[in-house]
Amino acid sequence: MDRPAYSLIYYPDGSLTSYVGSKRNPIANALYEQNIDETYSGQFNNQLDYQLRNDLKLTTLFNARLDNLQNTGFSPRFLSANKDQNSGSNEFTKTFSWEFQAFANYNKTFAQDHNVYALLGFSADRRRFDRFHSEYLNSVNEEVLVTFPDYLTSSKTYTSATANATASLFSRIGYNYKSRYLLQASYRRDGSSRFGPSNKWGIFSRDPLLGVFRTKIL
Repeated sequence: MDRPAYSLIYYPDGSLTSYVGSKRNPIANALYEQNIDETYSGQFNNQLDYQLRNDLKLTTLFNARLDNLQNTGFSPRFLSANKDQNSGSNEFTKTFSWEFQAFANYNKTFAQDHNVYALLGFSADRRRFDRFHSEYLNSVNEEVLVTFPDYLTSSKTYTSATANATASLFSRIGYNYKSRYLLQASYRRDGSSRFGPSNKWGIFSRDPLLGVFRTKIL
């Protein structure tokens, strides 16, 4: 810390210094400056499974989360260079997000040796972030740490927000014979608010894959 040895922390009478020789007193700042965070969060999760048939199952999943953060900052007059100016800030942020998925699984075995399976699903999610920030100077009351209009620093007070969302369709189909020969293909289509305005969706497919697997007996 850049603080010369001659810079006092306490006056002879035992009281704390604030500024000495343009240097702040770290002890006074630690004791009197405030930077308080309060966070409140909530989350919800749900999954439902429907066995429509012995070979067909439908699953849905949904989750949502809300995070609220409030920050309060304050520096009293005592800590300013001339002990004549206080300053403070209030910030509130909110983050809300949700996600939904639904998919069906099909799995059927024929004549003991032939197995067919398939998956078809949909998913979507969205996230939004909001921020409100305000700062003030020379508040009359140093006990109530809120932003009053009369002391507002307009150039440092602002709000902002961002949001994005995605959606997807996906599928997979496969066949295997005696768990040795496998044929599989997949397809998905994804859309995002982050993509360009003329190309919101992209297609991602996988060519059929043929594999041969040997069964090993231990």
